[in-house]
Amino acid sequence: RHIQYYLNLEHNDRATIANYNSNPDSLYHGSNAIDQNTDVLTHSIKTSGVIALALDKIQPHINTIKLMPVSISNYGDEHDLDIIAGIKYAVDNGAKVINMSSSKLFSAYSKDVREIIAYAAKNDVLFITSAGNDNLNLDDPANHDYPNDTNFISSEEVVSNFIKVGASNYFLDTNLKSSASNFGKEQVDLFAPGKHITTLYKEQVGGTSYAAPQTALVAALMFSTYPSLTAPEIKKILMDSSVKYDILIDIPTKDDPDQKLPFSELSKSGGILNAYNAMLMAEEYVKKKK
Repeated sequence: RHIQYYLNLEHNDRATIANYNSNPDSLYHGSNAIDQNTDVLTHSIKTSGVIALALDKIQPHINTIKLMPVSISNYGDEHDLDIIAGIKYAVDNGAKVINMSSSKLFSAYSKDVREIIAYAAKNDVLFITSAGNDNLNLDDPANHDYPNDTNFISSEEVVSNFIKVGASNYFLDTNLKSSASNFGKEQVDLFAPGKHITTLYKEQVGGTSYAAPQTALVAALMFSTYPSLTAPEIKKILMDSSVKYDILIDIPTKDDPDQKLPFSELSKSGGILNAYNAMLMAEEYVKKKK
């Protein structure tokens, strides 16, 4: 697959997601043939499969949660126009939570992507994305990661509906951070399990791509159970209810190869997603709103 797709200069990655009978440079392009090209949409299927598998267990009780598959890329060649079109489509068609298990270190139209995320915010839609798997400190200006919600000049968040998720391991020791997961006290909001995750595929998967949809599922549960909650409120609850750990994690740098940092310093919330805590906190939050 690397030779056939990643390294093939003749491969047009957009051909399977953009309807070229229309204008591929407009916001209204794409294909609704979601049952085609599944052999090259494996990442999309695996990430949505994390949610689908869990819904299969809780659906009898939470029957208002539905999946809306929107593919913006096959093999990691995400065009900003496709990201923008995908977000707009999801918002305009009633999505309450958008999960985008994708990130990149260069974005030609990052301002436009942030503007469409702001459009989602105006429609009270929560946007969740993965932090990436390069073991980078995203707070370092050299490691800017997209999409993001930060004005890098002022370091201020420009929207209140955005969550960037790192991946945690299942070891309560120096390996608590998944070895590949990016991190950052300012740029990463939350961690969620990202090792040996079960999806609809037979094999288990790992990475921030699978930590993000778990966060999206908990957010969807909160929206479904407590519809009076807003996207910013759900973001706050997810972060505040996360389980905090001060376990020292190996974070070597060129200047300090022996550096260790508390896990709580690797993200803005300092914690790991906890669905039970989030639902309890959401209930109390709603009671106080009445």
